[in-house]
Amino acid sequence: QMIGAGNFRPAVSEVSFGYVKDGGETLGDLKMSLSNKRELFINGKIDRIDIAETGAEKAAVVFDYKRSGKPFSWANLYNGLDIQLPIYLLAVKRASKRRYAKVVGGFYIPVEAGPKTVNLGEVEKRAGKFTRKAIGIFDGQFATQLDGSESSGENPFYNFYVLKDGGPYGSYGTRGALKPEDFEKVMLFAERKIAALAESIISGRIEVRPYRLARKTPCEYCDYKSLCRFDPYINDYNSIEQVSKTQLLERMEGTSEQEK
Repeated sequence: QMIGAGNFRPAVSEVSFGYVKDGGETLGDLKMSLSNKRELFINGKIDRIDIAETGAEKAAVVFDYKRSGKPFSWANLYNGLDIQLPIYLLAVKRASKRRYAKVVGGFYIPVEAGPKTVNLGEVEKRAGKFTRKAIGIFDGQFATQLDGSESSGENPFYNFYVLKDGGPYGSYGTRGALKPEDFEKVMLFAERKIAALAESIISGRIEVRPYRLARKTPCEYCDYKSLCRFDPYINDYNSIEQVSKTQLLERMEGTSEQEK
């Protein structure tokens, strides 16, 4: 259903970038320049790349399979906690053996539909509903390539909302569609965030200081508490900020103005 709704078609799966031990297929190197003439090389594997022909160019979207649904968090992107999709997008965009003219989006997609509790009156209504919605970020000008239907409202396959005029930017602050200029800003921000994290590691920042975002901490699921010995009653969390999509775009705009 999802593939048939638009023009993107699966092209490659389980494709690596960076160093590959067995000499398998690779997109090539993904490297970034750091301070003091150092370079950062990133290795990884992308679950799936879909391609659409857009005139004389090929546009690509990437998918990362998750066992269950995973939301895309703007706060996690801002704080460098979840940069998986941006890394994949940069790998396709900048890898040395690049074969696609544009990379226009990345999505998490669940491969299992979790059970839900519904009453009898909702069973028939939910029977035809698509339960594996892709959640991520993408350049909104390619929305009709993802789903060519002309229906307004919440898209059944991807996290964007179509307005009555056909624009994919409804509920802009909470959906994954980005205006083209905002998509480029997010990609640039993510690239700088990755480089900053690498610089921090190189500089020796390895303190035991887990993050806290609202009430959430990674300590809830950590198997190494006995080794870490972080004590919330004695030690301090790294309290990070809950940032929305709108706030992130505003801050990126401010950074761009300062650099002019």
